[in-house]
Amino acid sequence: MVQGFLLVVTGMNPALPNITPCRGDVGEGNRRKDGDRKLGIRKKGKSGVKKITFVLGGARSGKSSYAVELAKRLNKEVTFIATASRTDKEMQERIKKHRLSRPGHWKVIEEGKNISAVLSELNNKDEVILIDCLGLFISNLMMDNLDDNEVEDRLKELIENIKRRALSAILVSNEVGSGIVPDNALARRFRDLLGLSNQMLAKSADKVVLVQSGIPVTIKDNTESTE
Repeated sequence: MVQGFLLVVTGMNPALPNITPCRGDVGEGNRRKDGDRKLGIRKKGKSGVKKITFVLGGARSGKSSYAVELAKRLNKEVTFIATASRTDKEMQERIKKHRLSRPGHWKVIEEGKNISAVLSELNNKDEVILIDCLGLFISNLMMDNLDDNEVEDRLKELIENIKRRALSAILVSNEVGSGIVPDNALARRFRDLLGLSNQMLAKSADKVVLVQSGIPVTIKDNTESTE
């Protein structure tokens, strides 16, 4: 019951519209360039993306679709780390829809708790990882009865692991602090933990994008423009 509640709070994005470049009276090359700019893709450097790009938004906001489109545009080997658990038939259907929205050649790893161990096995310096989502990661740790300090330590470990490796990371999380105050202690604890986790990741990220109603809004970008 508790796990089901947390899954509802975090929200999945099984079937969201793709983010497309702006259209206009321009050539295909310019449309592509404009789309790359909106997705935050750099043309210089080997990685083609910020070291850490943090994408967050509410349930059905379009955050997962945006992150997938960003990773697809890189034309690199992508490893998708899914934190959702196949807890019941409904979750299995959500996971199935998520899979269908991603390129079939992507490597998919289902790991909801020990993501750092997964990263330790990735050595390709040009590799891109997409982790979706942080909300379920935090929920899974709570279900393992980790206290707040232990959850914070796990997140710090994940962030430091990403920074140590020569790879680019796209991380997706839920924005749950804009709604009403939950009416029970467990839900309030989850909201607070995820809010603090989002702050930690946003501070460490090179770029932060907030997605609302399918529209990505960059709220932080520490990289130099290559225009």
